[in-house]
Amino acid sequence: MTPKQDSILLLLLLLLCSVLSPVANESYAVVFDAGSTESRVHAFCFDPDLNLVPIGNDPELFMQTYPGLSDYANDPKLAAASLKPLLSEQNYSSAAAPKHSC
Repeated sequence: MTPKQDSILLLLLLLLCSVLSPVANESYAVVFDAGSTESRVHAFCFDPDLNLVPIGNDPELFMQTYPGLSDYANDPKLAAASLKPLLSEQNYSSAAAPKHSC
């Protein structure tokens, strides 16, 4: 990836974190793994004592897409498009709507 693409991805991840953290005392860790066979995003919520708190009914928010980036080695635009579902706010809004404050 180019430095510009790295910056755009970082900005998108920061936006994702802001969507997932509407309350000040919540902390989230987001792991974005754009792999060769599949791409995944994991988000974890922590309370102020850094205890893991469920997101909805699950211990984490998880999404994945197939195939991985290696299938798009000759088409960077398709590679980027394959990651969009993992970065889309609408895919996280309902899952991340807090049932309680972390």
